[in-house]
Amino acid sequence: MEETITKLKAKIKIIETLCKGCGYCIDACPKKILEMASYSNQSGYHPARCIKPEDCIGCALCYQVCPEIAIEVEKL
Repeated sequence: MEETITKLKAKIKIIETLCKGCGYCIDACPKKILEMASYSNQSGYHPARCIKPEDCIGCALCYQVCPEIAIEVEKL
């Protein structure tokens, strides 16, 4: 039996308390791994969330377009 091991290329962290739900990161992501959360943060905004962290390539386009600096991307 073969086992497929996926090595993460990057780690993305969205700081939900800073996110204002503008959606720029969602539009910028070439892998389409971000979406708006169904819940609200403490400020009443629906923050972005990563739905497929294993597919993140670490391009950091989401970080670059975020006006609130609410995203951190770390290449692994």
